Amino acid sequence: MLRQEASSKLINDNFLHGAVVVGDHMYDAIGGKHAKARLTVGMLHGFGEADELLKSGADVLVNDLFALNNLVHLSMESPHERTK
Repeated sequence: MLRQEASSKLINDNFLHGAVVVGDHMYDAIGGKHAKARLTVGMLHGFGEADELLKSGADVLVNDLFALNNLVHLSMESPHERTK
């Protein structure tokens, strides 16, 4: 197997399935979907527009880094912790 193919297989089989891809361009969303990332987040404070990011595969949109931080923290909490 070629080195590039081996690297691609390692990433696809073991790493990115639990990863979150964050980007402000349609190609970030496309890349996240292609890599089978667990979640693809579109950032609205950069180059991409909301409809473009969603059409390209973003699972969720956030307005800024503060909203991204909240999203990450919520995803790390158990449902029990959210009800406190």
